[in-house]
Amino acid sequence: MSPKIDFENERKLEELHRIVEKHWELEAIGLVEKIPSFSGTIKEKSIKHWTKAKRESDAKLKVKYIPDQKKFQMSIPWKQVHPDLPKNRFAVKSRQDGVFNKYHPEEKALIQKTFDGYLEKGYIRKLTVEEKYDTDAFYLPFFCVVNVKSDTTPVRFVWDCATKFEYHRTKKSLNSEIELTPNRLQDLFKVLL
Repeated sequence: MSPKIDFENERKLEELHRIVEKHWELEAIGLVEKIPSFSGTIKEKSIKHWTKAKRESDAKLKVKYIPDQKKFQMSIPWKQVHPDLPKNRFAVKSRQDGVFNKYHPEEKALIQKTFDGYLEKGYIRKLTVEEKYDTDAFYLPFFCVVNVKSDTTPVRFVWDCATKFEYHRTKKSLNSEIELTPNRLQDLFKVLL
């Protein structure tokens, strides 16, 4: 007796396989790169193909675990050993006052509540009297994105590291003093496989 092949079931199985395969393609789950096609050819090289300069800048990124605080700390890859940033306390204070005055009273209360929460959790701290009047300091300006209807994140702080301040006839920002390092993010496609 010769085995019977059910071609109809085979066809149905192949069709099912094709449907499942198509469903799990990246486009179907919204994981397609939304970048211009011209940049699609520019891909970050793997670590083994980095230049000496890339390896040196990557070596500046040190991650350290602090057991007693149960925190991780990462170093900043400064272009110079000690960054030469402008003293910007008064410029930032003036900007922050202007930004804060634009919020409605309800938004101001949410911002203050969020800051109080950060203070309580130890994410931030109040400046000492000496620090408050220290002119040899660099401050980061920020603004808030406020969504009073959000239960989880009614206030989101945006730290403006790109704002440039005048310094010795040049303009500098925090970003301008940090060295660009190679991309360490994992390729999502490879992670999903």
